Amino acid sequence: MHYQDGTHALIGDEVVGRNTNREEIHGILVFANAGTDSCNGRVDRLKVECSWASESSRAMPARVAVACDYATIGDLRLFKRRDDIARLLNSPEWLAAAGVLPVA
Repeated sequence: MHYQDGTHALIGDEVVGRNTNREEIHGILVFANAGTDSCNGRVDRLKVECSWASESSRAMPARVAVACDYATIGDLRLFKRRDDIARLLNSPEWLAAAGVLPVA
């Protein structure tokens, strides 16, 4: 499976593009399904919901969560490849432990 520019997709890549709802996304490719051509990837990103007590407050945001977006890998662009993460997450041992097949 490949991104828009033909670069091979790896789990752990930082990607940008649009999700299946056509909203702009920027996150980490965490799942890929080589068995289909559309809606074949999951991108996780941090979602920060701020609710400051006042404008001058420097307290932590009220909530930080991981948001999950589904996308077609061929519509995404590689933003940054973290070789250390990609190597770990695409290793046969990690994939076998997670119960998934490697990205073809």
